[in-house]
Amino acid sequence: MDVAIACEEEIVGLHRFFQEWFLGGFSDRVRGFKRFSDVMAPGFAMVTPRGVATALPDLSAGLRGAFGTWEKGSSIEVVDVSLRHVHADLALLTYVERQHVNGKDTARLSTVLMRQHEATPNGVQWLHVHETWMPGQAG
Repeated sequence: MDVAIACEEEIVGLHRFFQEWFLGGFSDRVRGFKRFSDVMAPGFAMVTPRGVATALPDLSAGLRGAFGTWEKGSSIEVVDVSLRHVHADLALLTYVERQHVNGKDTARLSTVLMRQHEATPNGVQWLHVHETWMPGQAG
């Protein structure tokens, strides 16, 4: 599969998982959570829009605790996915994530570093994400 297509499908698919998770849509939380944990590299880290660096263990704990915290009608939309650079098995992409959560709208520009990893649903694994609030869209 083309790396750009694989990465875009992974980005969109994982954000569908986030939406479903935050809405409390999994009857089997352990199995549902694997959609997240199976695609994260062991050293994964992210920088939140507020500038806080978060390692995978803390991110996973926070995500587990946020199950079902969104009101019905909340949503995530991913747009403007763009492949910026590919080198060997690594790909750098940007995308915009729009959230409508509990009546409030926010948007963030995200940069993600992924690597090809055949054992994942879309053949790529998340290495790093850096999010930045879009102008006028801070949460």
